[in-house]
Amino acid sequence: MTGTQFRDIRNKLLFTQREMALLLGVSVKTVSRVENSSRAVEKERALAVLALKIIQATKKRENQYGKENVEAQAQTAKEKEQIEDRDANIDI
Repeated sequence: MTGTQFRDIRNKLLFTQREMALLLGVSVKTVSRVENSSRAVEKERALAVLALKIIQATKKRENQYGKENVEAQAQTAKEKEQIEDRDANIDI
């Protein structure tokens, strides 16, 4: 799996890099390295681990906050990350 594919999956799931790192039990720096293709990821293993972690986290969030609140939080997190990504790409 390429870094771009990994990032696309994360974005479709509306997870920030921090949330993805927490789910996978790795550092934010590791997620960033994978997305920037500094580290390759074995596709099948990554998807299997990711799927299990996402299911666990989603169920936990929904039980704790209710489904509607979880969806609203995910959208807010995605918007925040898009702003951070945009700001990081601005040359000063």
